[in-house]
Amino acid sequence: MRKRTLLIALGTLSARPAWSLYDPPPSPLLASSVGSWAGTLVYRDYQNPDRLVTLRARMTATLVAPDELALYYAFDDGPGKIVFSYERMRFDFAKREMSPTGILEPLRDRHIGAT
Repeated sequence: MRKRTLLIALGTLSARPAWSLYDPPPSPLLASSVGSWAGTLVYRDYQNPDRLVTLRARMTATLVAPDELALYYAFDDGPGKIVFSYERMRFDFAKREMSPTGILEPLRDRHIGAT
């Protein structure tokens, strides 16, 4: 009987209010930005400013939070050379502001489950 009373007392004292298990919905504008794009990137050659260079490019956008978008780019920079780029940005639509939140580490650099 004493053990049961002690367990009930400990359970009552350590009980906390329940937190919602659901995240807020994303901004409709950001949710519509999610997806992939493939096309070309055109820029002026650094060594010869009169010449334009065209690269095949791919971009993928995904949400990492209700107000944060991550972009992943892959540029075909010649035979056997692929250049990668990663960006993150957070949006505050009430203040009409966007702030970069840094680069993303490529998944290949993460050692999930390694000890």
